[in-house]
Amino acid sequence: MGLQLRAEQSSVVKIFSGEAEFEIPDFQRPYSWEHSQCYQLYSDIFEMYHLREEFFLGNIITAKSKEKDDALQIVDGQQRLTTLLLWIRALDLLYREQFNSIHGGLDKALYKEDWESSEFKARLKSYIFETDDDENLQPILSKNFNIKEVLKRCIKDDKIDEKKCSSKFERNFLYFYSWTQKDFKENIKEFITYLLKSVMLLPIELEANTTEEAVSKALRIFETINNRGMDLEDSDIFKSKLHILASKQGEKDLFIGRWIELRESVESLGLKIDDIFRYYSHLIRAREKIVSSEINLREFFTLKPYSPLKKSSSKYNEILDELYKIIEIYRFLDEII
Repeated sequence: MGLQLRAEQSSVVKIFSGEAEFEIPDFQRPYSWEHSQCYQLYSDIFEMYHLREEFFLGNIITAKSKEKDDALQIVDGQQRLTTLLLWIRALDLLYREQFNSIHGGLDKALYKEDWESSEFKARLKSYIFETDDDENLQPILSKNFNIKEVLKRCIKDDKIDEKKCSSKFERNFLYFYSWTQKDFKENIKEFITYLLKSVMLLPIELEANTTEEAVSKALRIFETINNRGMDLEDSDIFKSKLHILASKQGEKDLFIGRWIELRESVESLGLKIDDIFRYYSHLIRAREKIVSSEINLREFFTLKPYSPLKKSSSKYNEILDELYKIIEIYRFLDEII
């Protein structure tokens, strides 16, 4: 089946006004943006707003299956997309407070109406299995969100007490809420129009018969056009490849449990998952009698034919078994030292 790809620069309002719900797949890494990244985004858009120029936020790579065509799996761009929705939610609440009414554009960006039940649900949902991302995100996006309680708990002397925030989502939401309230209170309608119509993204959508096929294609596109790893680290790419292998074997849930155990074991040794894959690459090089200079870790595992992540005959559990053996050897040597 040929590559079915659609890409056209679109405004925020156009991206979030369709029928699709955005889903963060379970193989993605947890939400991680800190103050510096949030403020960089805010100040960049703030500057372009005053210059009356469009702002390009970046690519968003999604995967869609024909079996579930109303859901877009976010393969790249989930950090900026999540942060953008937190800002939109802050604008939504500030607008309600000031005008005692709903802004239609913001409301449509935040919520999707279910055609069967006529109920509204959040436009974004996270299925990440390593943390409680969705449990922390959904209360903020909920129409019943109690902003007064959050402000009372987290704001002290007009400053955000980050330790009192229940999650990174709540903390970052408060950043945008407080910055926007300070800078745009007098012209919030005008700024909302700018954000919805003049902040642009490039959504790249890959389609296939099944979700696994679509995600696999989207990952290939990601690897081709974004080798900088801004949103996905090497370990995220490897995790997604193993996730696809496990899904094909019908053992997705077993993989999730084993991957969490793997990550916890690695962290207990003060290592990163990338470190274990680097040792694994040394083992593979020895087996294949490769004596040339080492190459980039991502290139080694995603492009080379001798990589177990490239072989169609590979089984995810056998690869994980080898990674576990490397951890056991490292732990043994660490105890001796």
